[in-house]
Amino acid sequence: DLTGIDRRSREQEVATREKAQSLAALFLEKVRDLDDFLWKAETKDLDEDTCVESSLTPLDTNCLSSPTKMPGAVQQFTTLIRRQISNDFRDLPTLLIHGAEACLMSLTIGFLYFGHGNIQLSFMDTAALLFMIGALIPFNVILDVISKCYSERAMLYYELEDGLYTTSPYFFAKILGELPEHCAYIIIYGMPTYWLANLRPGLQPFLLHFLLVWLVVFCCRIMALATAALLPTFHMASFLSNALYNSFYLTAGYMINLSSLWTVPAWISKVSFLRWCFEGLMKIQFSGRNYKMPLGNFTIAVSGDKILSAMELNSYPLYAIYLIVIGLSGGFMVLYYVSLRFIKQKPSQD
Repeated sequence: DLTGIDRRSREQEVATREKAQSLAALFLEKVRDLDDFLWKAETKDLDEDTCVESSLTPLDTNCLSSPTKMPGAVQQFTTLIRRQISNDFRDLPTLLIHGAEACLMSLTIGFLYFGHGNIQLSFMDTAALLFMIGALIPFNVILDVISKCYSERAMLYYELEDGLYTTSPYFFAKILGELPEHCAYIIIYGMPTYWLANLRPGLQPFLLHFLLVWLVVFCCRIMALATAALLPTFHMASFLSNALYNSFYLTAGYMINLSSLWTVPAWISKVSFLRWCFEGLMKIQFSGRNYKMPLGNFTIAVSGDKILSAMELNSYPLYAIYLIVIGLSGGFMVLYYVSLRFIKQKPSQD
C-alpha cells in the first residue's frame, strides 16, 4: 500500500524496488515476534526526534519524501488510448470471429439480392434491403460493446478511485479507441452488400451510403456505452439498450408509415437514428431518379421523390439527416460523460 515498482525506466525501477524491499524488511522486523502479524504503532513523545531504522536494510527516506506530479491530461489520454487499442488487438480470436460474422452476414444479404443484373429490383425489395442494412448492422454491436464495458468496470472504478487518471481522458480514449474496430466492421459489413445487391452505381452515392451507415453504427455504439455507464449491471444495461433499439426500430418508417403513428411513437421517431438512417438511405437510392413500376400489363415511370413523399421520408434534405444523426451521437456522448463523471462505476460484484 505504501509503494510500487515503477518500470518506466531502469533507474526508477531500481530505486522503487529498493524502497519496496526496505519497507518489506522493516515490516518483517516489526511483526516477527507477534502472533497476529499486525504492525502496531509505538507511542512516542512528540518532542523526541526519533527515526525507526531497520537492522536488515536501511530505509531510503528520500524516496518517501513527496509524491511525483500527476501526469497531464494529454499524457493520460495517450496512455489510455494505447492501452485501449492494444487490449482490443490482443484479443485477436474475438476480433477474427466478429470479422467472420460480419463478412458472412454481408455476403448472405448480398447474394440474396445478387444475380439480377440489369433487371431492376422491385421498390419493396429495395426498401427492405436498405432497411436491413440500417437496422441489422447497428444491432450486432450493442451487446458486444456493453459486455466489454462491464468487463473493464472493476479496473475503471479502482483506477479512478486511486486517482491514476481523470474522467475526461478516459472518456475520449474510450470513444476514439473504438474507431479502428468500428471502421473495420463497417467496411467488412457494408461494402460487399452494396455492390453485390447492385444498388445505385457511382462513387458519390456509395460514399454517401457508407458515411451514413458509419455514423448510425457509431451512434449505436455511443448509446451502448452510455447505458453501460448509466446502469450498475449488465442485464439492466442490455434491457435498456434493447428497449431503446426496438422503439427506434418500430418507429423507423418501414414497419409502420410515419404518418400513421400516434403522438408518442411520432415523438420517438424524431430521435430514432434508425428512422434517419432509413430515410437517408432511401433518399440516396431514389432521389432524382425515375423508378419503373408494373401496373397490370403496363409499366409506368414514377418519380423517386414522389415515392419518398408518400412514405413521409422526404421531410428534410440529405445534409440535414447527417447533422441530425451527428446531433443524436453528441447527445449520447453527453449522457455517457455525465454518467462517468457523476455515477460511481462500481462493479456489480461489490
